[in-house]
Amino acid sequence: MIKTYTDFLTVGTPDGGDIRAPLTVTMEEKKIGADVKAEITLCGKKFEGRGTWLDWGDAFAALQKSLPGGYSLKCCLACRHGNMWIYGRVPNLIFCMHGKKVDDKDDLIGFFGSDEEAETERKATDVCENFAPQSKDFYTYNDYLYCLEGKIYG
Repeated sequence: MIKTYTDFLTVGTPDGGDIRAPLTVTMEEKKIGADVKAEITLCGKKFEGRGTWLDWGDAFAALQKSLPGGYSLKCCLACRHGNMWIYGRVPNLIFCMHGKKVDDKDDLIGFFGSDEEAETERKATDVCENFAPQSKDFYTYNDYLYCLEGKIYG
């Protein structure tokens, strides 16, 4: 069965501004993984990324790679505060850990299942004023940066 998600995705521009681009994610779940296509229209042109993971990390990284220089995805999935659920890959789900100390996956174990979990739940496409791009200098339980660097393959 093919599922389609539509939303808007914030894209940072070379001049420091932001554009809200229409996004369509189509996903067909398989026995293992999925076929995922993330597509945006930006400045009248379509850009897409394809992946195989239910949480969209590899598809969003491929989408980022398809964008012209100076443009960057600004969403919870690409944010250093956006941690994935530790118990499996879930489409369009991320948890904002802004203001919380997360040095490794173990720091998240007690968090999931607590009362705080629901308060930090976000859509992968959300973005807020605390957005900060992922980097090697900050631990984030999220595969986006590694996919962007070509270190993990679905």
